[in-house]
Amino acid sequence: MSLEVFRSAAWRRKILILMGLVWCAAGPGRTLGQALNLTQQLRGLVYSPNLESHLTGYWPVVCTFENQAGTAQEVEVRCPANNAARDIVNWQVSRRVRVEGGSTARITLWLPAPTSPQLLVEFLVNGRPVSSWTPNRALYGRYGSESADLPLILASSEAARIARQLRFERYYLTEQPAGHHGSGYPGALVPPPWGATLPTTLPPPGSSGPSGPVQAELLLGHLRELQLTVWEAPLAVWDNNWIGYTPFQGIVVTPKDWEAAPAEVKEALLRWVECGGQLLILDLSLHIPYLGRKVPEKPSPGSDGLSKTNPGIVPPPFENAGTGTGAESAQARDEPADGDAAERRRRILTSLPHSDPFSAIWANSPDQLKRLEPRPLPCGFGNVFYVVGHYLEQPPLGGQRSVVGPAESQLAWWAESVGTYYRRLLENLHNAESLLESELRVARSTGVPVLGFFLLLVVFSVLIGPVAILILNRYQKLIHLIWAIPVVAFTTCLVIFIYGFLGEGVSARVAIRSLTLLDERHHRATTLAVMGMYSPITPPGGVQWEYDLEPTFLSQYRETHGYYRGPRGPYSESTKRQLTIDWTQRQHLTSGWVLPRVREFVVVRRSETRRERLTLHRRENRLLAANNLGVDLRNLLVCDPQGKWWRADRLAAGAEVELQPCAPPEDYAEKLAELERSEDSPKPMTPRRMYCPGLLSAWLVGADRAVSGSWWLSSLCSAAGPSPAALLCPGRYFAELEGCPFVDSGLRWVGVREERCWIVGILETSPR
Repeated sequence: MSLEVFRSAAWRRKILILMGLVWCAAGPGRTLGQALNLTQQLRGLVYSPNLESHLTGYWPVVCTFENQAGTAQEVEVRCPANNAARDIVNWQVSRRVRVEGGSTARITLWLPAPTSPQLLVEFLVNGRPVSSWTPNRALYGRYGSESADLPLILASSEAARIARQLRFERYYLTEQPAGHHGSGYPGALVPPPWGATLPTTLPPPGSSGPSGPVQAELLLGHLRELQLTVWEAPLAVWDNNWIGYTPFQGIVVTPKDWEAAPAEVKEALLRWVECGGQLLILDLSLHIPYLGRKVPEKPSPGSDGLSKTNPGIVPPPFENAGTGTGAESAQARDEPADGDAAERRRRILTSLPHSDPFSAIWANSPDQLKRLEPRPLPCGFGNVFYVVGHYLEQPPLGGQRSVVGPAESQLAWWAESVGTYYRRLLENLHNAESLLESELRVARSTGVPVLGFFLLLVVFSVLIGPVAILILNRYQKLIHLIWAIPVVAFTTCLVIFIYGFLGEGVSARVAIRSLTLLDERHHRATTLAVMGMYSPITPPGGVQWEYDLEPTFLSQYRETHGYYRGPRGPYSESTKRQLTIDWTQRQHLTSGWVLPRVREFVVVRRSETRRERLTLHRRENRLLAANNLGVDLRNLLVCDPQGKWWRADRLAAGAEVELQPCAPPEDYAEKLAELERSEDSPKPMTPRRMYCPGLLSAWLVGADRAVSGSWWLSSLCSAAGPSPAALLCPGRYFAELEGCPFVDSGLRWVGVREERCWIVGILETSPR
C-alpha cells in the first residue's frame, strides 16, 4: 500500500477514530470530562477530580454549557435529588444559570463534606430534568473511614505520572492507601494524622498486599501515606475559585502545567496557598546513571559543608541525601542542577506574590539568603515548593519510584509541612467547639425564662381562671364562660409571647475573632476567623456570604466526623439536619445551618481583593502614618524596612499621626538573635530550623510555641490576642481594628456584635 493512500482524508479520519477508541478504552481514569446532550441544541461538559472522601471544604464540579439554539435556556445543576445518596449526606446543593442563545456558560457547583461515590448530579433545563451525571471515583482510592485520616493531595495528570508510587524518605504518594483497613480508633479520640504504617516493601498497584498476618507483621515499616487524587483534565478547565481546592492539603503540578494554566486558575491556586495550602511544583526527570564516574568523597568534619558544584548552597547531610546505592546516589548528589530547570524555577518563583520574612530580615545580606536555597517560598499562610531533581524507576515488583539527591529532602520537607498542617487542622476542629463555647459566649445573657413563664402560667391559669368563674357565678352569668375562657387563653398566650419577645427579641448575636493578612503590594487580603452565632428565631434569608469565603460549621463537622467514625459504626449519626445551599447569586446557606436558640460556631477562611492601606512617609526626622483602612486602629506597631520599630496608641480612620520609636518585643529580639546565631551552621534549613519571626506558615501550625504562644485559633480567642512578635518582620505592621471590615456574619438581623479583629499588613513601599 503506497504512502498516498495513508495521506488521503478517509484514512486520516479512520486513524483518528481508532485513536479515539483506544483513548476511551484506556479506562475511566483517562476521561477528561463527560459530555452530556441535555437537549438537541444544548450541550454540556462536566469536569471534576476523582471523587474521594473529605472532612472539610468544598468539592468542585465544573460544568460548561453550549447553547446552539437561538433562544435563551435556563439550566439548573442540582445535587443530590431523589437518589440513594440522600441517606448518606445531609445536604442539597443547587445552582442555576441562564445560557443565552449562541453562547457558552461555565459554572461550578461546590459540594460540601461529606461526599459519596453514589452521588447523582442532576441537570434541569427550564425546570425539566433532562440528564444526570455520577462523579468518577478514584481507580485505587478508598472511601469512608479507610482514608478519612490521610492528607489529601490533588495532582494534575502530568504530575501524577511522576507522583504515582513516589517514595522519598519516609513518605509515600499513592492512590491506593493501605493503612486504613478498618477503623481502629474510637470516634471520641483525635485520629492520628497519618494512620497506620505501611510495609517497607510495598505491593504493586492492584495487588491485595502482603499475604498472611505473619508476613504483614514482619514487613511493618515507617512509611507515611499521602492520599493522591488526580484531576485528569488540563489546568485550563480547573476551578477558577480558590474554595474549590479547600478539601486538599497539598497540590502537585509540573512547570509545564503551571505555565500553561490560565491566569484565573493560577490566581485561585495562589489564594489557596495564601490560606494555608502547600503547593508543590514538581520538576523531576528520569535519572539514568552513568557508569565509570568517580564517586565524590564524603565531606570532612572540618569542611565548611558547601557543595563544590554549587558554591554557597549547603547540601543535605550525606547519610540522608539519597535512596539509591553506592555510586548512583553519590553521583546524583554531586550533579549540578540542570540549567533550564534552574531558569524555570527562577522565572516561576519570581512571578509569585510572596511574603518571605527571610528576604525582609536579610535584605542587605544576599549571602545569607543564598545559603538558604533551595527553600520553600512563603506565600501568606502557606508555602510554594519548587523541587528540581531526578527520580529512579524501580523494578515492576517494587512498585515504587525513588527520588535521588537533594530533591528527596525537599520533597520530605513538603510532605512534613502537609502532614503538620493536616494534623493541626484536625486538632483545631476537634477541640474548637469546647474552646469557643467558653470564649465566645454569644448567648451568655440569654436563656429560657423558666421562672417568668411559670409565674405567668400561675397568674392566668390559677388566679384569673378561678376568679373569673367566681365572679360569673356570683352574678349568675356562667353562660359567659363560652367566650371568657377563649379570651383568657388568648390573653395568656399573648402575654407570654410579648414577655419572651421583650426579653430576647428577634435579632441575632454574633461574636467574631479574626486576623487578616493585607498585602498592599498585590491588593490581597487573607483572613482567618472564628465566629459564634445565636439567633432567637430562624434567621430570615438564611446565611449569605460571597464566593470567596470558606465556612466550616463545627456542628456539621461533628456530624460529618461521626459519619466516618461513630462509636457504633460509620453510620451512627442518624439524626442529621437537612441542609440546603443555593450558589446562584452567592453562597446562600438557605436552611438548616443556624437553628433558633442554638449556638453555632464557624471557622472561616477568606481570600479577597482589597485596596485599603496604611501609608507611611517621612517628614524631616519623623515618621508619620496615615490610616486609609476605613476603621480606627489601636496599639499600632510598625517594623519599617530598615528593621526599626515604631508605635502609636491610636490612629483614627482617615487621620494621620506621628509614630514614636520603640524597642522590639522581647520574644522577637530573642528569636532574631537565635536566627543570627545559626548563620555559621553548615546544616541546611529544615522545617524545625526554618522558623523565624514573621513566618506565617509556622505561626499557623504553632511551630514555635515560645513565640506564637499556641495554635492560631486559641491565639485569636485569648485575652491578649495574637502575639505581634510571631507575625512581624521588616516591612510589616500590626494593629487591632475597632471594626471588622474583612469578614461579616452573613446574617441580616444582628443586634449584638462582639468583635475583636487584628491586621498584619505588608507595606507597599518604603516610607518616603
